[in-house]
Amino acid sequence: MNGTDMEEIPFQKVKTKRKKCCHCCCSPPAAAAAGAGAGLGDPPPLLLLDAIACEDEFDCKELEALFQSYNLKLEQTSTLKALAVLIVLTASLALVELLSGPSLTISKGSHPVHCIIFLSLFIVTNVKYLQVTQLQQIVKLTLLFSFTFSFLCCPFSLGAYGMEPPSAPEQGMWQLMLVTFVSYSLLPVRTLLAIVFGLVVSVSHLIVTATSVSTKRQRLWRTLVANAILFVSVNLYGVFVRILTERAQRKAFLQARNCIEDRLRLEDENEKQERLLMSLLPRNVAMEMKEDFLKPPERIFHKIYIQRHDNVSILFADIVGFTSLASQCTAQELVKLLNELFGKFDELATENHCRRIKILGDCYYCVSGLTQPKTDHAHCCVEMGLDMIDTITKVHITKTTLECLNGDYEVEPGYGHERNSFLKKHNIETYFIVPSHRRKIFPGLILSDIKPAKRMKFKTVCYLLVQLMHCRKMFKAEIPFSNVMTCEDDDKRRALRTASEKLRNRSSFSTNVVYNTPGTRVNRYISRLIEARQTESEMADLNFITLKYKQIERENKYHQLQDEYFTSAVVLSLILAALFGLVYLLIIPQSTIVLVLLVFCICFLVACIMYLHVTRVQCFPGCLTIQIRTILCIFIVILIYSVAQGCVVGCMPWVWNTNSSSSIVIISPGGTNKTMNELPCDTAHYAFLSCVVGTLTLAIFLRVSSLPKMILLLFVTILYIVILELSGYRKAVGGGSFYMRGYEPILAILLFSCALALHSRQVDLKLRLDYLWAVQAEEERDDMERVKLDNKRILFNLLPAHVAQHFLMSNPRNMDLYYQSYSQVGVMFASIPNFNDFYIELDGNNMGVECLRLLNEIIADFDELMDKEYYKDIEKIKTIGSTYMAAVGLVPTSGTKAKKSIFSHLSALADFAIEMFDVLDEINYQSYNDFVLRVGINVGPVVAGVIGARRPQYDIWGNTVNVASRMDSTGVQGKIQVTEEVQRILKRCSYEFVCRGKVSVKGKGEMLTYFLEGKANGNNPQTRSLNLERKIYPYGKSNIQTKLGTSCPSVSSVASFTVNAGLGAVQASATHTNQTLHYLPSVPAVKEA
Repeated sequence: MNGTDMEEIPFQKVKTKRKKCCHCCCSPPAAAAAGAGAGLGDPPPLLLLDAIACEDEFDCKELEALFQSYNLKLEQTSTLKALAVLIVLTASLALVELLSGPSLTISKGSHPVHCIIFLSLFIVTNVKYLQVTQLQQIVKLTLLFSFTFSFLCCPFSLGAYGMEPPSAPEQGMWQLMLVTFVSYSLLPVRTLLAIVFGLVVSVSHLIVTATSVSTKRQRLWRTLVANAILFVSVNLYGVFVRILTERAQRKAFLQARNCIEDRLRLEDENEKQERLLMSLLPRNVAMEMKEDFLKPPERIFHKIYIQRHDNVSILFADIVGFTSLASQCTAQELVKLLNELFGKFDELATENHCRRIKILGDCYYCVSGLTQPKTDHAHCCVEMGLDMIDTITKVHITKTTLECLNGDYEVEPGYGHERNSFLKKHNIETYFIVPSHRRKIFPGLILSDIKPAKRMKFKTVCYLLVQLMHCRKMFKAEIPFSNVMTCEDDDKRRALRTASEKLRNRSSFSTNVVYNTPGTRVNRYISRLIEARQTESEMADLNFITLKYKQIERENKYHQLQDEYFTSAVVLSLILAALFGLVYLLIIPQSTIVLVLLVFCICFLVACIMYLHVTRVQCFPGCLTIQIRTILCIFIVILIYSVAQGCVVGCMPWVWNTNSSSSIVIISPGGTNKTMNELPCDTAHYAFLSCVVGTLTLAIFLRVSSLPKMILLLFVTILYIVILELSGYRKAVGGGSFYMRGYEPILAILLFSCALALHSRQVDLKLRLDYLWAVQAEEERDDMERVKLDNKRILFNLLPAHVAQHFLMSNPRNMDLYYQSYSQVGVMFASIPNFNDFYIELDGNNMGVECLRLLNEIIADFDELMDKEYYKDIEKIKTIGSTYMAAVGLVPTSGTKAKKSIFSHLSALADFAIEMFDVLDEINYQSYNDFVLRVGINVGPVVAGVIGARRPQYDIWGNTVNVASRMDSTGVQGKIQVTEEVQRILKRCSYEFVCRGKVSVKGKGEMLTYFLEGKANGNNPQTRSLNLERKIYPYGKSNIQTKLGTSCPSVSSVASFTVNAGLGAVQASATHTNQTLHYLPSVPAVKEA
């Protein structure tokens, strides 16, 4: 892909890496998936070292700033929760110190000070508008004062006058573990900074304990190792929760960002498609079609898009001698010539308030008074004709049109009835408009030397060609669809778009910003969305208590999300259980019950890991539903908690040795001594610390809903308090100044429970809001995708698929006329000659609408034949009244696609024509009508292209098309007339023919033609034979002349509207005023793309 191509990529994906980059780049879409997978992929269990060393961060600094802004509101709430926990912690400890007596301690003065500091930070943080940088500064200050608080909670031996109780190795442990967990789970700090904080706090306590605590050396190293294990456990919990929560958020943000990116790209594509669609159809018809695609109505018959318009004037112009001209041009010259000629006519039609309906080969067909009524519609048509007069010689009008002109123009008799049987049959009087002065449309183009004639000489045609090609230098017609493909006014259109077209639940805003790059455009769009984002409005979609989505379907889909971190959580639980086992073996007195629980817990976790591994490898569906994950989470937490709680049970009063002579002497500050029996469980502190750490297992199961977590946490807290009271812990430390310290374990478990509850709710809220953000963006993208597909389905019914795809994929900067030259193309015209006799405008049939509805059913059934795989190469070109035009062999072949032979193409076209008879017979049977089909087929070279700047149209031209039309018009009802070339090709494919003989064909003289009777075997499963039970009109009873007149214009098709007006203006142009026009688009039935 070269540099030019790279500029045309509308959007580019972004990726993430676990390293910081100084450049802001956006990688191609192919690298996006790889980047998303590498940066935000599922982490393998036990391989978090890389994530610990280098935190996740987007390559693009702008995108990283967007993520921080996106996450600001939730991070602010999380910071407030962390400060609230620290405030309660410091205030509770200050109260305990105050009620413990007049003893002098370091922490006694520091706790109130830290409480005031944290309270001040809470007030500063709790403001409505807070910047990302301001929040980061507050978080860093919180982390700093948390460290000073933790450091002062260490077991220093600085008592004065023996007033401070002796320090113990476990002193300050639970406070430091709580602060460490809060820094990981609730404070929105960088992961690496949180890790450094946790390590510094842990090492500080270990160093102070080793240097300040005076106890037996053997007991000291055991307690130090136990303390280190507990600190490692808390840090593992924190690192795991921090990294995986961050990854989940970034993954959801990147998913939402990519969905928004796709949505913007689809929005641009849809705008391009809609402009293309509006250039092919009137807006009201196009919008009605789109509405039917979005909400298909239930109906028996096909939908017909038809409207009644009164008092309109119709202009039909023909270029005389165009057939000879076309034969002397290349495909490029012909398409350019027609595009510039009809492009100028389109401009004139707009100036004269006319609407071009169809280009019929070299004929131009427009209407005035459509779609908005105009009282001067006849004047508009005449002015349009006069503006075209330098190229089409004269304007031919009917007497009805003349009556509407009120004598404003000089006229002369036209004698149209002498040249056209239709005008003669209906006794229509015609006139020519006499121009009052010479008019010139194209500077340098002079046609005064060209005398009106029925047929132009070749020399005159060449002179006309030179004149027309020369006039290209004087003006430049627009390239078809060039105004559709341009994107210069995208910003203006987006600024005018209503708020309903933006992301749901977001405020509207203008996006008329000059974007430097596609990636910058997406990022700025998201930045505006983030500015308008209101967390409170998003909370309206959630239940405030349970945090469940109010939409049951959305809640079910959320539960169906895969928990990619569940296996890692179970592995971490196994590691923590092993660490608890070490603490148990080092410090806590051994018990058979605790040992059995520990072994069972480890074995169960190993079995769970094996089960999860098997389900992931084998991809068993439904093996890890939300219900199974919740049950496993609850059971694992209870199991680990039971191991720790079993140590507390070992300190129950009934297990004390009542006959023991040992005693403990407690010296109170007042100088009185107290004696009590010695506890066999002298390490009860570590038992309750293990319980506290065991409850943290709840935090690592991120995707489990917060409601069952909080219920389990409440149960565990109550059970712990009851067992602690029964264990006699307060009795062991009760009395005197130490009485209040007996409540510290209860205070610790309550604070840990509050921190866990706040963290569980915060994580659940974050994940659900992130999912809601991503889902809403995805829904918008899917809606745009559906609109895109609907637009494509309509476009592919109006244009051949390869032509529509060509314009949709074209580069507006390098756009050129679309034209193709084909050497062998089969062309078919199939008409229903007696439909004009059937069509009549009466009140009983809604002024002809019901007649057209039946015609729509016929054409729609013909269209449905093309849905068959066998007929996929046949392309419907247009419908002209009751005439159906199709061609085969128009798809360009390139690359490795095999080119089908003309034999297979013509065979498919012949079989299609045969099957059309059966379709029409079925309709006759159902509607009690007697319609008959007449088909003409020819094969040869054609030129295909798209012309018309304002209303582009795909068409084919060439002598092959004209002869195919003559095969139809000179054919026999109920027969398929083909040329000698078609007979020569299909004869090799086992088709049967009957020689008709020589037929006089306009412009070709005498031609030998044949009737196609069907296949020789008649049993081909892919085709149908003519030898079926249907009505065959014998040759002798048929009328060879077409109902449209004996002098059909030399064009590739005839009129595209069903009107009771003559099309018999032979030489130049014709204008007719009719009181009623039924507007029928060229594609009455829309098939699936």
